[in-house]
Amino acid sequence: VIWPQIAAIITAIGTIVLGWFTYNQHSKNKMTDAKIENMKDEAEKKNEIRNEKMAKIYGVLWRILYETKADRVYIAQPHPLTNALYLSVGIEVKRKGLAKNAIEDTLSLSEVANFAAELSRREFMLYADAVGEVRDNRAKALFYCNGTESAVIRRLHNNQDWVGSLFVEFTHKKTDLIPATLREMLAEAANEIQFDLPEYKGTGKWK
Repeated sequence: VIWPQIAAIITAIGTIVLGWFTYNQHSKNKMTDAKIENMKDEAEKKNEIRNEKMAKIYGVLWRILYETKADRVYIAQPHPLTNALYLSVGIEVKRKGLAKNAIEDTLSLSEVANFAAELSRREFMLYADAVGEVRDNRAKALFYCNGTESAVIRRLHNNQDWVGSLFVEFTHKKTDLIPATLREMLAEAANEIQFDLPEYKGTGKWK
C-alpha cells in the first residue's frame, strides 16, 4: 500500500524538478538570445558609425586631391597600435590610370625604420624631389614605384600618439609648392580626421 504512494510522490517530485529545469533552461535561453541581440545591435551601431567616419575621411582626401591637384592622396597607418610592426595603406584616393600603391599591407616597419621614425616624430614634411631627398632607401624605392616625384606628408596623432600619416603625392616635380599654405591645409585636414580614424587591423579591416 505504501509503495504506490511513494511512487506517486517520486513522480510528483520528478515532475516538479523537470519543470524547474525546463523553466531554468528556458530562462537561460531567453537571456542568451537577448545577449546575442544586444551584441548584434552594438555591432551594427559600431559599423554604422565607422562607415560614417570613413565617408567623412574619404571626403577630406578627395578635397585635398582636388585642391592641390595631386595625383595620389592616402593615409598610411601603423598597426597594431599597441606595438606597431607594420605600415599599411587602407584609405586612398587617386587619379585615374595610376598603378596600385607600392606600400603593401604587410610592409614591415623594420624595412623603413628610419623613415618610419620620421613619420612618427615630424609633424610636416615636404619633398620637392621625393626620390632624391628621402634618405631611407626602402622608402625611396616605394616612392619610385609609385611614380612619385614630389610629396607632402602630415603626421596624424590621437592624444599625441602617432596613428597614421597623410600623404599627398605628385607624379611630376612640383616647383610651386608653398610650404606655409600646404602646412595650413593639411593641419586643417588632420584636425578633421585624426580623431575619427579607425584603428587599422590589417587585410582591409578596421576596429
